Amino acid sequence: RSHVAMAQQLASWADGDERFDVVMPHPLSLVCLRPRWADEVDADVATMTLLERLNDGGEVFLTHTTVGGKAVLRVAVGAPATTPAHVERLWSLLREHHEFLATDFAAAAAEREAERRAQRAAEQEAAERAAAERAAAERAAAEQATDEPATDEPATDQQVAEPAG
Repeated sequence: RSHVAMAQQLASWADGDERFDVVMPHPLSLVCLRPRWADEVDADVATMTLLERLNDGGEVFLTHTTVGGKAVLRVAVGAPATTPAHVERLWSLLREHHEFLATDFAAAAAEREAERRAQRAAEQEAAERAAAERAAAERAAAEQATDEPATDEPATDQQVAEPAG
């Protein structure tokens, strides 16, 4: 029964934190958490990255599943040696790693957005330059046309060549 109580405690901490959602009822010792991420972040990729970081640390081992087509973390509190201190440490690790990844993913998203804006600005500048070059070419052609005599007009006396001889 203490495992169920520890799982309920974890679920209540997650319910009170805007970074996590408890996504399924948790009457026993299994809690499914969905981390919340910024809108521009691929939530499934971020969640799986969080899972990998937690598991790679070696202090905890979580699994995952999908609920409503979205990746969620599965926390099973059930090993006989698990104590409230273990669950508290898990909660601390979840928050620490989420904070780190949220900052990292947000910075990467901001960088991608800056690159997209720079690309759009370069494309706009190139389009403006091409339009200016076309306009200059059209003006030059129009000026050249007004400087040359028209070929449709009859030749004047001065334009007629004298025969050689």
